[in-house]
Amino acid sequence: MPVAGLREAIGRAAGMLICTPEYAGTLPGSFKNLLDWTVGGVEIGDKPVGWVNAAAPGRGEGAEATLRSVLGYTGARVVDAACVKVPVERGMTGEDGLIADPEVRRRLGEVLALLAADDPA
Repeated sequence: MPVAGLREAIGRAAGMLICTPEYAGTLPGSFKNLLDWTVGGVEIGDKPVGWVNAAAPGRGEGAEATLRSVLGYTGARVVDAACVKVPVERGMTGEDGLIADPEVRRRLGEVLALLAADDPA
């Protein structure tokens, strides 16, 4: 029942923030498959959704296009201002794996604030 658990968790969420790498010009297959399990459901419908693209400069457009297409089938409300590119290089993370760069942290905070402000609840 992992799919039922996924749908339940999404249903309880006020919105979604997605961060995924681009793989071979699109979404990684496993993540695309996860999103496909939500197509036809009502869990994402009209929820504010944004994403952070951490791809290298000049990359990531394929993943964004695929994400926008799949989310369209789910009825998600894509918050364009919360769909941003934030390049994260290896040196920007601390030993704990968390982003240490203050500018990246600031930009991520802005994205979260945009999504929270778009939540009609």
